[in-house]
Amino acid sequence: MSKIVAILKKTGAKLIWASTTSYVSYGEDTKLLVVKNNKAARELMTREGITVNDLYNLALANLKEWHSKDGCHFTRQGYGELAKQVAKTISDALSKKARAAKPATDDGQ
Repeated sequence: MSKIVAILKKTGAKLIWASTTSYVSYGEDTKLLVVKNNKAARELMTREGITVNDLYNLALANLKEWHSKDGCHFTRQGYGELAKQVAKTISDALSKKARAAKPATDDGQ
């Protein structure tokens, strides 16, 4: 993953990593693997200064309401709520990038 991050950083794009959401239909081993992989990826993204969008914990707190009956996919409401957070994270990240790129004027504004 670090090689992918290095390649992507060279593009100059604003990078955002989103954690994998939990799913209940595949059992405890898969749940633990998702947690382990999210932790490792989050640590890398934090070290690299990449914005983290924590969809895992957002979804985890709402699984009963947001998961469909298959225990893997989300309901319309769940997808809608996840989409709101994705849109907000992207908007916030782009706003920060725009502010950082804006040259200062003579009066400091």
